[in-house]
This record gives sequence, structure tokens and C-alpha cells, in this order.
Amino acid sequence: MAEDVFSAGERGASDACVSELAAGMLEEGLPLVREPFAEVARRLNIGESQVVEMAREMLRSGRMRRFGPFFDFRRFGLNGYLFGAGGSAEAEANIISRMNGMKNVTHVYGRKHRLRLWFTVLLGSDGEAGEICETLRSEGCEFVAMSVSRMIKLRPSFVSRCGNFEPRSAEYGALPAAVLDEDMLKTARALQNGIDISRRPFDTAAASCGMDAEELLEGARRMADMGALRRIGASFDHYRAGWTENSLCALDMSGTDENIVYEAALRAVSGLFWASHCYIRRMYDCEIRGEWPYNLYVMIHASSNKLLSLREAELREKLPGGFVSLRTEIEYKKIYYTL
Repeated sequence: MAEDVFSAGERGASDACVSELAAGMLEEGLPLVREPFAEVARRLNIGESQVVEMAREMLRSGRMRRFGPFFDFRRFGLNGYLFGAGGSAEAEANIISRMNGMKNVTHVYGRKHRLRLWFTVLLGSDGEAGEICETLRSEGCEFVAMSVSRMIKLRPSFVSRCGNFEPRSAEYGALPAAVLDEDMLKTARALQNGIDISRRPFDTAAASCGMDAEELLEGARRMADMGALRRIGASFDHYRAGWTENSLCALDMSGTDENIVYEAALRAVSGLFWASHCYIRRMYDCEIRGEWPYNLYVMIHASSNKLLSLREAELREKLPGGFVSLRTEIEYKKIYYTL
């Protein structure tokens, strides 16, 4: 019937729109049912096999970085630490090498600043952060080390919009950390072992840990209900989506009560689709303490340097105070933590 209604060009546009809608739904997350792609296909009014092939092609082409579970690791007793460091070329090379070899170091970037290296680490305690600080000191680096005090926004969405589709909703607030029981950890590891892009994607993951698929899904639903499992879906490459420029914006609101900072930042970033992450951070250690008062961090994205500058200016208007732009120059490492 579509052939009777659309010209070849219109069919191409329609197919592209369906592909974007599919990408958006995959990014938002699969329903936790035995045949989730069938549900996505029903919503798109296309065949299940077509959705599966679209997803496979997105992964093959590199547009999709990964497909699998996304956890709130605070529920596993972990906290996210941010480090910024600068030193000699040799010291920075040594640090990059060390951080690339650590599985709990998830991101390492070179940014345009005196503190050139910025990396994020999932750690169980300040003591573990202290070990990294000592490594930085041994290399003669200036550095700052901060933990997450409050998460204000987490919404990395890099899918183009098509029609009235809205990418997955923002996640606000902070959940108390709570270590999961062994059954939950078993479920989490099974999910991380691999979600097939197939009609029944949870079957292989379940079999890898000697579980029944329905048992795995029930565990996944429990984890979702308690906030430990954010979603099971796609993560897309923002560079391929045209978001080629980004900046970690650090703001000084250290003289303001944290609850006031939280409310002000929430109002400022909640409606900004180009602001993907926003955290209040607590200083743990610092070799340039008098020069680093920044406690609010917002990650923003744009398709050009000019547009990025305009968005930085808009953010500064919304959140006045000390401000520094940490623009990304190079990505050394970007992985997802595995249990």
C-alpha cells in the first residue's frame, strides 16, 4: 500500500524517519519482555525482523556504540569520581597508559586547559581515590579530585528527532547507594554478558549464567523497580550524530547552600536538550586548591564551535558565577564499567 501512496523520494524520507524512530526507541530502552523487538515493531507498525536488522546495522556501522544494560552504580555501592590533571608530556602519557589499563576508569579525555587530562572513575571509597591521587603526585602533576555529591541531570541522547518522537526522558535526583544481594548481582552480570540483537535477546544472556530467560527478566524488572537498572538499550556515537563539539563546563557556586545550587541548576538545565549531564561535586583532594573553587559541572554539546560558544554563554546567563570551559580535544578512552 505504501507504494501506492509515496513516490520513491517520499518512501526514502519515510524509511529514514522510521529508522530514526527505531533508534530513539532502542535508545530509550527495550521493554522487559521475552520478545522486546516485536513490541518496538508494533509501535512502529513494521515487521519485527526489520527492527532487528535496523539495530544490527546501527551496531555494525558504528553509529551505535553498544547495546546492553545501563545501571545506576550507586546501587552497587560505587560513586563516580572526576579527576583533572596536568603535567609534563611524559607524565601525561604515563597517566593515560595507567588509566587505560583500569577497568573502573570509564572515560579519559584531553581537554583544552592547563589541567589537560580529565577522567572519570567508579570507586567504592575515598581511600581508593586517594591511591589515584598519590599516583598523580608521584608523576609531579597538578590535579583536582572530586566525587559526586548530587546528580541533577543524566540524559545523554544523541538521536535525531523525527515527527513527535522525544528521546528518552531525563533522570533527575539522587538515589541512596545500597549494595544489591547476590541474586541481583547474578542478574546484572548475566545482562552484561551480552544482549543479543535477536528475536529473544535475553535467552543467550540467561544461558551464560545458567538461568532461565523468564528468571532473568524477573530479576531485571526488580532491578528496574529499585532504580538499579536504568534501561537495556542502545548508546549512540554523538560524533556520528553530528554533535562534534562538546565542553565540560565548571561553575563556581561553592558559596551557596547545596540545596539552592541544586534547585537553580535543575531549573537551568532541565529544558536544555544539549546539556546531557549535570552534577554537584565535592572536592576530595587538590594540588591547586586556591585556584579551583568549582563545584557544579555541566556537560554540553553542539554541532560547531560557534554554536558551542553560544550555548556556553546561555549557560553562564542561567547560572552566574565563576566559569571555566573544558572543551574536548581528544578522546582517549570511553567504556562502560563491567561488574
